[in-house]
Amino acid sequence: VVVEGAIRGFLMLSDAMRGPNHLNQKHVAQTGLMDLGDRIFGKIHFEEPPSEKKDANPEGRKVAITRNLLRSRLKGAVTTCLMSFLEGVEGGGIPEQMLTTIQFSAICVQMTKCHAAMLRGDQLLDHAQLYQEGIGYYFVLSFLKVYDLEKQYIEPNLARHKA
Repeated sequence: VVVEGAIRGFLMLSDAMRGPNHLNQKHVAQTGLMDLGDRIFGKIHFEEPPSEKKDANPEGRKVAITRNLLRSRLKGAVTTCLMSFLEGVEGGGIPEQMLTTIQFSAICVQMTKCHAAMLRGDQLLDHAQLYQEGIGYYFVLSFLKVYDLEKQYIEPNLARHKA
């Protein structure tokens, strides 16, 4: 229930910033929401479901996959919210704030995990969900890369997390 509320909250704020609505983008950027998103990217990771052996608990596997889906949906809602900050951005204020607030190593780790799980065929989530989460990170990184003029935030992290 709490995770669903957080997902809906991020999506509601995202909708409020779309248009783009520069005034809402500016005010929401001052709330610490980027810090919260950063914490979510850094602390919420996939759970490895129990194996499908005959003696394994099928209910435990189902629960793990359900929790992974909630985790992915939450991280996807945060990514959507970050992209809404950047919609129709005028000037470098919000992108610069994102560059200096968010730990891009955490985003790169999450993106790399999605990619690796897809390549290995892991059953963390279905392929489409892994792809959707991973491509969301890619879009945030590729958009902000333009504002990283000194190449100190995005490129060094991408170089360390090549799949």
